[in-house]
Amino acid sequence: MGLIGQTTDYKGIAEARGPRRSRVRLTQIVRHLQIPLFQFGVFYGRGVDLEIAPGPPMTFNGRVHANSNIYICNSSSHFDSFLTTAGNLYRYIKREPKIRGSNPEIKDASGNYQTLNFDHEFDQDFNNPWTAQDWMNVAMGASGGLARDRAMGVKEMIPLIPDLLYDPVNPEVVSHQMIEKATPLDSPQMQVAKLYYQADLRIVNTSGKGKDKNGQVVTLAPTWSSPRPFTTNGRKPTCSSSRWTSAPWWRAGKFRPTASCMRTMMGCRRGCAW
Repeated sequence: MGLIGQTTDYKGIAEARGPRRSRVRLTQIVRHLQIPLFQFGVFYGRGVDLEIAPGPPMTFNGRVHANSNIYICNSSSHFDSFLTTAGNLYRYIKREPKIRGSNPEIKDASGNYQTLNFDHEFDQDFNNPWTAQDWMNVAMGASGGLARDRAMGVKEMIPLIPDLLYDPVNPEVVSHQMIEKATPLDSPQMQVAKLYYQADLRIVNTSGKGKDKNGQVVTLAPTWSSPRPFTTNGRKPTCSSSRWTSAPWWRAGKFRPTASCMRTMMGCRRGCAW
């Protein structure tokens, strides 16, 4: 699926010796694969279902993945990349299965939007239940392989998490500290594990100022005017900067800032934290 992973090989050797100098040796190599988290636009971990049901139009440019189930509702959702789950893909609101709303869209391999009017449980237009095999055949054809769940062999993905924050018994609570802000109580080991301390530019909403990793104030690009640079006004976002409103994606009425675009707007060339 085009992901970049980091692999670690572990080699185990066992040897047994018998009479008359006989012996037998068994060698096995185990490969441990880890997937860097920032290849995803949205990533949900184990035990946390992902539900997407926006009101205003929302386009996901990056990969969307959940280690549990995904629930999608409303045609305002557009997916331009992979939509994968280690659980099942459902087309209704989680709390109310009868509410399916309008059909979201996902781009196929040719870049054309295709309607998701079916899911893991029900066929097109949700007329009849069908098998996982039927779902797989239709979904793979309609999305060009971009929409997948466990029926297509999608497995749980474990992102690169520092040993200090990895707890297989309670993974979501413990590993969440990796993206939390710094605190005076952070130990040296925690400072190494938290992404906050690795960011070259930190924008703290409470101050509205940018600081580098040494705590020095950084002059931000002219596009930055407040801790919340844009708001939503009905179905169209508004912004105080002419640079934003002159962008092609803005003129088209679709709010689609890419990661590189956001970094350019805020004068950040490498890592940012807010």
